[in-house]
Amino acid sequence: MPSDTEWTVVLDSHRQPVAAIAPGGAQLAEDVVVANAAVPVRDALRSEALAHATARTVVVVRRGESVVGVWAGEDLLHTLLRGVTRGSSMPGDLQLLGRIAKIDITRHCRHAEKGRTCAVVLVVPEKPETMPQCPAQHGIAVHAFEW
Repeated sequence: MPSDTEWTVVLDSHRQPVAAIAPGGAQLAEDVVVANAAVPVRDALRSEALAHATARTVVVVRRGESVVGVWAGEDLLHTLLRGVTRGSSMPGDLQLLGRIAKIDITRHCRHAEKGRTCAVVLVVPEKPETMPQCPAQHGIAVHAFEW
């Protein structure tokens, strides 16, 4: 069950974030971007993974195997538009120090037919130019991944 006050991050069997649920279950993240806590905020904001961020994009911050934070909503979008500077009120590089280790986008296929939705999860460092084929799901025809 989702927390009433905090984001709930869903991990797969390999302990990788695959979904994020807003406090109280209000929304499911459209895109989950996974960033290592060692990534400087400035570099994360410039990454391809956040180039197409929307109001339903969530950044899951990890330190090793642990999820240490979630960055989402108006604060994320405002910072993407404004950027981070040393004089800003945003703590910026003080929170996420170091070099880029890994930033990935986790996205669920949006293909649906006859009331069934595709269950394929794609984890990529950036949006592919050409979408890969999704394996056939029970009751769903073979199709290209729908971003």
